[in-house]
Amino acid sequence: MDFFCFSEACLIADIVQHFVETEMEFDANYYIYQDVNRAIQQVHRIGLAHRGILTDPHKYLLRFLKMLREKGKKLFLLTNSPYYFVDGGMRFMLEDSLVYLDSWRELFDVVIAKANKLEFYTSEHPFRCYDKEKDNLAFSKVDVFLPKKIYYHGCLKAFSHITKWNGPENEDSYRFEQAKFHLVQELLGKVHSNVPNRKSEAYKSLLREINEERQKARCAMKTMFNGSFGATFLTDTGQESAFSYHIHQFPDVYTSKPENFLFYPLEAWLYVPYDIKIMPLHVNVLSNLFKI
Repeated sequence: MDFFCFSEACLIADIVQHFVETEMEFDANYYIYQDVNRAIQQVHRIGLAHRGILTDPHKYLLRFLKMLREKGKKLFLLTNSPYYFVDGGMRFMLEDSLVYLDSWRELFDVVIAKANKLEFYTSEHPFRCYDKEKDNLAFSKVDVFLPKKIYYHGCLKAFSHITKWNGPENEDSYRFEQAKFHLVQELLGKVHSNVPNRKSEAYKSLLREINEERQKARCAMKTMFNGSFGATFLTDTGQESAFSYHIHQFPDVYTSKPENFLFYPLEAWLYVPYDIKIMPLHVNVLSNLFKI
């Protein structure tokens, strides 16, 4: 789940909007992005972002990891943050659990900090064991992940080799069921879309009425979209946006915040029905609708 890119994009958009409103000359193709990115990296490098989050952990951190562990799930923590920041956050998350208060790492099979994502997924950097007492890295080769240990850097290739973990997405049976589901989904859509090819006047009149209603619905949908930001998943013509396309291609699950998963059982199967073209998250909901 990548929340960081949204705030970065909004910051760039706000700066561009400020320059436009004040009629300042600027080069939007290169310098604004580079300057904003450099400022963000500076804030992270000196630790201001990490310390700011730790001053208000209730706003940022979650408490549902123990439930996953108790269900027998394999858990690993992979972050670009330094260990001291991760340790402070996890201690807060587990402050009400005496069992894990001083050893939150028991919740995880592997703890990896300073992972250097996105390079983690494509590089061949080795893992190094981190000594939190001495604040240094060992030079010995990491061939196995030991309980309660902290590891720095590494890469996906080495991680897969050491853990030998293979998820269900790699199994032929899973791929078969997934293909079967998409085939049935497509067939259902075609069944609902097929209508008799009638050319009578009554049929033509009905078709005109349907098209008129379609245009009205299209205009109504357009007014429901956020006027400042626009539709995230659909364009104003009802077509799938580029963002929505990439969401469908890569993530298995999309949600606005991780704690939403607490409202579902662990075995829940989350998917979008084939006939749903607009979801509640696509539109603005007026605050007065929630008033009792």
